[in-house]
Amino acid sequence: MVGEAGRTAESSSPDYRHSHLHKGAEYDAALANDPIDAFLAVRERALLLRALERLFPQGLSRYLDFACGTGRITEIVAPFALRSYGVDVSETMLAQAPAKCPHTTFLLRDMTREPPGALAGG
Repeated sequence: MVGEAGRTAESSSPDYRHSHLHKGAEYDAALANDPIDAFLAVRERALLLRALERLFPQGLSRYLDFACGTGRITEIVAPFALRSYGVDVSETMLAQAPAKCPHTTFLLRDMTREPPGALAGG
């Protein structure tokens, strides 16, 4: 059972699963409109691209983005992979991701609570 501020009955700390469930439509805009978040996103992209090019010059066979959200990082990494997958608990976040990553398979799953075989079923 989830209470205020995403707290579960099992614990008194916030549960990340619930903090982003309904933020998909405004998440990217909120990051873009915050000067610090926007700066960090530009730096993050540059550093990640440099690392991918250096570490995986031949590309990747598969890529999994756990907690992919709106596909912000998937959009950077997916072009380096033959197959890419994104998994998130938020349907509203995942609804934004295919526009950025049309060749990525996105799955609505809670991998921290579902058995690994749950992904195999699609």
